[in-house]
Amino acid sequence: MYTLLTRIFRWFGVIAGLLALATLACDERRSQERARAAAPAGSARIVSLAAGLSRLIVEFGLASQVVGVDSESRELPELATSVDLGDSAQADAAAIAALEPRLVFALGDELPTGFVEALQTRGITVHVFAPTTANGVIQSIHQLGSILGREARASSAVGELTREISRIATQRDGERRLEVVWILERDPLTVVGNSGLLHEMLELAGGEMALQQLQGERVAVTVEALAASEPEVILDSTPESSGEPIATEARTEALPTAIGEVPTLDLLGRIRFLHAVLYPSQ
Repeated sequence: MYTLLTRIFRWFGVIAGLLALATLACDERRSQERARAAAPAGSARIVSLAAGLSRLIVEFGLASQVVGVDSESRELPELATSVDLGDSAQADAAAIAALEPRLVFALGDELPTGFVEALQTRGITVHVFAPTTANGVIQSIHQLGSILGREARASSAVGELTREISRIATQRDGERRLEVVWILERDPLTVVGNSGLLHEMLELAGGEMALQQLQGERVAVTVEALAASEPEVILDSTPESSGEPIATEARTEALPTAIGEVPTLDLLGRIRFLHAVLYPSQ
């Protein structure tokens, strides 16, 4: 069980890192200055292939400059008239190039092979974000703001996000934290380990890993080892068809599969969701 000191280091280390990124190092500031020189003026003609990026672009006040988005992003009212480019995993470089964008933003490593190169050869700038830690999410927000010439709005978004995460993370101070196992796959049985973005989100949401000894972000375990850890809550974000709940006395909570997918920029939303699942009475 966490001691008070351990809890402080667990959540405060992440929060302190988030706050530190609000003021970037000199080398990074120089990089941002170069990005600002190329920042869009007037009509930027932006393509966004990830909902998390699209929400930030809208928050930065640039919705009118978005000409194409992935299907999920079109659910945002501000982007409902943008061209629907489908799923990012099947993104068509030729279809995007036909929109004549100046900037294309994407998230993760699921883009089709050769996609970035195909756009770059047409003179289109492509930025792919793939944060794997909470600090990486914050850094990505700052970088997006810098590229778009919206540093002040990015800093404001980071400040609000960090304050809310801090509020959630400290709610369990002085109180017992639930011991949790988070299942990501059933075959083989794979759970969240003791590092990485999902681990950080779970701890910031008030959970304590029941399998602290597992090294890595995603770790294969046996059903016996899972049961022996005696978790109080099992979070299961595998597809609904993957199988019945693991037979233990733990409370089992089914989560949307997407909540276990990384990378993501939806740090606060997922932490809020996990906290509400773990502590529904709060």
